[in-house]
Amino acid sequence: MQEKEPKGQQSDLDSEISSEINFIQEKIKERPVNRKKLIRRTVITVVMAMVFGLVACVTFLLLEPVINRMLYPEEETEIVRFPEEEQEVNPEDMVADEAELQIIREEGEGQEGNAAEQGDAPEQGNTAAEDGSAEDGTDNVPDGDRDGNPEEGEDVPDPEEAEEISPEEAAKIAALDNYQALYNALGDLRGEVEKSIVSVTSVTSDVNWINDTLENTGVTSGLIVADNGRELLILVGYGELKEADSISVLLGEEQKEASLKEVDLTTGLAVIAVQLSELSREQREEITYASLGSSLGRGLVGQPVMAVGAPMGGSGSVCYGMVTSQGTALGLLDSNYKVLTTDIYGSRSASGVLVNMRGEIVGILYNGYESSDMSNRLCAIGISELKRTIEKLSNGEKMVYLGTHGVDINGTIYQEYQLPRGAYVTNIDMDSPAMQAGLQNGDIIIKVDDTDILSYTEFANLLIKSQVGQSLRLTVARQSQGRGEYQEMNVTVTLQEQKP
Repeated sequence: MQEKEPKGQQSDLDSEISSEINFIQEKIKERPVNRKKLIRRTVITVVMAMVFGLVACVTFLLLEPVINRMLYPEEETEIVRFPEEEQEVNPEDMVADEAELQIIREEGEGQEGNAAEQGDAPEQGNTAAEDGSAEDGTDNVPDGDRDGNPEEGEDVPDPEEAEEISPEEAAKIAALDNYQALYNALGDLRGEVEKSIVSVTSVTSDVNWINDTLENTGVTSGLIVADNGRELLILVGYGELKEADSISVLLGEEQKEASLKEVDLTTGLAVIAVQLSELSREQREEITYASLGSSLGRGLVGQPVMAVGAPMGGSGSVCYGMVTSQGTALGLLDSNYKVLTTDIYGSRSASGVLVNMRGEIVGILYNGYESSDMSNRLCAIGISELKRTIEKLSNGEKMVYLGTHGVDINGTIYQEYQLPRGAYVTNIDMDSPAMQAGLQNGDIIIKVDDTDILSYTEFANLLIKSQVGQSLRLTVARQSQGRGEYQEMNVTVTLQEQKP
């Protein structure tokens, strides 16, 4: 028989077992989460990700053009320049030249007379025409003339038919032939000029009230003026392209996509560009650049001209006439463009160029000068004043905005009213850089920085050569109130970009 343990030992044993059981059943508590620390780490992670992303974007933007140029090198664009025009020859110089030419002619006639007196004429009886034979002894008389009979198949004029045409009718036929020959020559000249004129198409998309897409198409004429080695540059009116979604140019029989390079809001002209890489070798060889002439001097008035492009509103039309006046200022903003008027009547939406009889462009058709009684008369801006503008647009430079209108004043008026010589300002645009600088109507700009100004034309030419953001120091002569005297003052203007 087993011996029973004492009660004390039994109780100790039970307590040890219960304590072990309690230890085994003890719950382990989770460590409390530090939310502030977790949020801080999350924020730091997000910020670092944004910083690294920003650094990556900036690095890509900076290096992408460099890598792209290394992988796909582009040809450098050339600066477009038109040659400066020579000064007009003074009338007294022309008289002197004509006098010298007359003296040379008289001397030449005197020498010819002396030669005739010395017996230099050929001896009679020694010419081949007199003995009817050539130098080698062969007979020069046609076979049909030896016996007085015509050769077989030879047309012989009927004496009776020849007598039927009177001298008056013959003169009339000759005059008509000359008239036809004249227009044939004009047609040939027109064909040569049209090689440098292209058709420009603009497409504008719109949505009607039922959400249907509508496309409006406009067509105008463009003039190929130059290329910069990478782009073909075309001068065109900006009106048709103002809201265009796409622009295309018809070169040969293919439409080529074009982009707007720069625009002059004052004249309403723009230059568009077609990538030369998009043209085939044959298309490049067929390109003809316009020949820009001159609209200076007084020689254009009364001279015949052609309006080529779209003078009647449609591409390919042509009109003939003559220049009726030149030299009148248009009074456009910050410029001194001159207008050429003609006796040609065309469309109010005419576009194109005015060409002289040498095939040179003397003006760009302009629709903003028509008077009320001659609303359809074609006018043009003189090409001489436009050359610097075309240069700037072709090189992608912004046109500057100052906000002045002015005129050139005759030297006699300066002397009569004792005015300082300079650019006379007739009007200032509201809220323009000129008004903000303190310029007023009636001011005379006599100096720009250290350059003397003698006319508004000189001031306008200086503005065309300036850049947007450039500051100019103007020396201005302003009339004192009540005394009539002019006092000089300095103002500084900052040129802005043209505003629509």
